[in-house]
This record gives sequence, C-alpha cells and structure tokens, in this order.
Amino acid sequence: MMRYQFLLRAHCACAIALLTCLDARAELAPAKQVADFIACATPHWPQGVQGIAPKGKVDLHILIAKSGRVESARVARPSTSDVLDQAALNAVKDCRLPTMDEQREATQWYPIQWSWSQDGAAGTWRLSASTPYEEAPPGMRAFFLEARQADAIADPLQRCLRYPDMPGNQWPAGLATAYCHLSYGKKTTLSQVAELVGRGAMGELETLYRGHLHQHFSKTDSSESIHYDFNLFDGSDQAASITRTWLDKAPRSAFAIAARAQHLLSLAGDVRGGRYVADTPPENMQRMGVLASQAGDLFGQALKREKRLLPAYIGLIDVARLTGQDALGDEAFARANALDPGCRKLSRDRMRAMEPRWGGSEAAMAAYASQLAPLVATHPLVALSTIMPALDQGELLLARKMYRQSASVLEQALRVAPFPDLGIRQAQAMMADRDYSWRPLLPLLVAYRYDVADFGAARARGDTLLQLNDPQWALKSLQRAVTVKPDDAYAQSKLDEAKRAMLFRPVTPL
Repeated sequence: MMRYQFLLRAHCACAIALLTCLDARAELAPAKQVADFIACATPHWPQGVQGIAPKGKVDLHILIAKSGRVESARVARPSTSDVLDQAALNAVKDCRLPTMDEQREATQWYPIQWSWSQDGAAGTWRLSASTPYEEAPPGMRAFFLEARQADAIADPLQRCLRYPDMPGNQWPAGLATAYCHLSYGKKTTLSQVAELVGRGAMGELETLYRGHLHQHFSKTDSSESIHYDFNLFDGSDQAASITRTWLDKAPRSAFAIAARAQHLLSLAGDVRGGRYVADTPPENMQRMGVLASQAGDLFGQALKREKRLLPAYIGLIDVARLTGQDALGDEAFARANALDPGCRKLSRDRMRAMEPRWGGSEAAMAAYASQLAPLVATHPLVALSTIMPALDQGELLLARKMYRQSASVLEQALRVAPFPDLGIRQAQAMMADRDYSWRPLLPLLVAYRYDVADFGAARARGDTLLQLNDPQWALKSLQRAVTVKPDDAYAQSKLDEAKRAMLFRPVTPL
C-alpha cells in the first residue's frame, strides 16, 4: 500500500510565543502552589468568528516572573480554532499572581486553561491538567499507561507483545500475537544472504529457503518467513549485485531465479511509482513494462522448478497489476489460492490488484473480503486483508476532505484488525477535522505498535504526545522519526520543542 506522508497541523505562529529566554531552572508549577490563582482577563470573543459555536478548550503555559507579570506565553494544547487560541493568549498577557511567595524561583511556568462558554460570551479560567490525558475516560487512561510502560521495553518483539490491545477491539483470537511475530520475529537479512552468496554456500542458501517454504505449509508451525525472504530483494544496487551473483552460481535454483525476478519487479515498481496512470510519465510506463516483463518470465521459470513457490505466484500477480494483464493475474492467483487460500501475503496482494487505482473496483474488493472472512478463525492474519476495502474507501474520503466520514470508516475497520495504515489515516482525518484531544493518539499507538520504523507514524505520534503535554514520551517517537528521515525539518523542529519542554516540565506519571 502506498504510504502517504502524514499531514499534521503546525501551530499558528501568531498563537505561540517561542521560549527564547527560557531559564533551565523554570519548571511547570504544580497546581497546589497556585490555589489562589487565577487573576486573568476574560478573552474577547473575536469578531471574525461571530456566530460560530465555540468548541473545546485551550491549554496555555504562562511564564510568571517574580514580580507577578507574565513574561511569556505559549499554546500547550490548542482548541479547534486558531483565532480563539489567539484571543485567549491576548487575555493572559495581563494575568497576575495575587500573592507572591518569596521562596519561589525568579520565573516559573504555570499551566492554565480557558474554556469557552456555549454562547461565546464568557467562559472560565482554571488550572490545566497537571498530568496528560486527564480528560480521557479511566479505561482509556489505563490503556495509555500500559502503552507507555510497554514502550520502555527495548526488544521490539517483547515490546509489541506487552503492548495493550486497543480498547473495544473485535480482533480475532490470536491476531495481535501473530502480528507481533510477523512484524518483529527473526527474519533472514540481506547481509546474511550476501554472506552466503559471497562464499559460494549455495547449498546452505538452498536449505534455508526450502526450509522456510516447507514451514509455510506446516499445519502446526506455519510461518510467513518465505515471503520476507524474497521481500529483501528491493530495487537497490546491493540487491541487484546479490541476485545476479546468486543466479550465476546457481542457475537451476528456483529460489535464485525468483530472487532475481523479485529484484526486477521492485525496480519496475520504483519506476512506476504510486501515482495514477494519467499522472505517470510515458517513459516511466515504458521502462516499467520492460522490467515487469523480464520479472514475469523469470517467475514463470522458477515455478517450473518449484510449483509450491508462493512468492513467485504473488510476483506474477504484481506483474499483472503493473502491466494490466488481468488474465495473467487471475491465473496466478487461482493456482496460488488452490495451494493456500489462507496465505496473508497472497490475500493482501490480491486486494492491492483489485484497488480502483490499478483498474479494479470497490465491489470486487468487497466480494473478495467476504470470501476471506470464513478463513479468519483459522488464519487470523487474513483479517489484515479483509479491512483493505475500508482502507481504500477511507483514503478516498480523506483525499476529498470528507474528514469526519473518513475517520468513521477507518475507526470501524481498525476495530476489526490493527493494520498500521488504518491508524495513521484515521488520526490524520481526525486532526484535519481539528480534533487535537487524546483521541487521535489511540489509532497512532495501534499503528506504532506494529510499525515503529514508519516515519509517518513516529512523527505523528510524537507530535500528538507533545500536544498532550507529555514531552518525555514524545521524545522517543520524534527521535525515531528523525533517525528515519534526518532531513525532515518538521520532525527536527518538534524534537527540539520536546527537548525544550523537558527543561521546564517535570516528569509526571500518567
């Protein structure tokens, strides 16, 4: 599935006073120190939004000097309107502490919140939440606490297994655990294959791949490892060199032939890109066709030597999708489906071929999802394929800026299966609809559980946690995002913001 860069709302520049004079000693003051606070002006309802019903609350941090004056202010968590946030910021400029504590630091940060009344005529100042997610229901707070604790586990597999399941999910039994092993279980690496090819250990390589193929069809210890073995061969120069050498040294090996085919198919996909045909340059389409045809020929040769080689059938399905050869794709799918109808990779790639962007239809995807449904009880990972029609529909609604409808479709699908793309798109739709509460964090946590390497999930989760006043937890996600894409200016700026926030906000448990 083509990944879309996650779009996030940047705070309005006029609504944030940057902390240029931040004293490292200044900390966010606990509520008990300001029980007699608040003496702030009432924000004026902006003329530019007359007649618009106010929604939500705005959390602010104000830096109070020893004189009692406000030195600086910033939006910690926005409401649903930049204009309303600015009105609240304007009002806090005249806040005063009614009494002064001589023992207090020269400057100190205080969390305050303005809640607009229903008619916009007035509202209420109060101290903000001293801990993140205060407004979440108790059960949801417990979920956040468990997720936060699980995130501290270094081992990716154990971290995933310890993660709590999404509250209210309808996932089939065994899916969460199986998906953790699928995402983070031990896998063959490209460097491992390169080492075996380099020293001419063709027999060991053959044994490795044949063992994984046999395990895929095991009724007691089934594994998807054989598919990951071939996913290694991307369009890189390293993969090109390895597959060429392997095929030269073992020209009769079905696995060597299929590996070379997979590399050529990956190259074809890179040339094609994820855009619609009308938006793809003709020269790219021509080059893609040549590479895909070469890959198809090799996949066919591999299947003559090993008829159970599912990755080769799936490769042919992808070749057909790229080149529009429906008959080829249908035949390859029929033969593979007869071998293993519960293969997760097969069902996912078949769904991809049915997407409207590749010439398929929503009706065809829905019909196939109905065929897969009975297999979920014995093959829980297949549930990850049954939700793909909803994912495609949700993405279409999102592209049309029908944010609320998109979020609803994706939320329902996420309750069926924890596919990361569902969580990322749902959070994107919610925040595009100006929901900056704890709610978008839930689908982002589901996405991040199963795909910590995804840049969009890491950056979005970190940004959301920062808005929820938990810079310590945000820091880890944003560091991951910057590691994946060091040149992303937005991720770097948010990482810097989290580091600054850690200077004045004490670490607080949920």
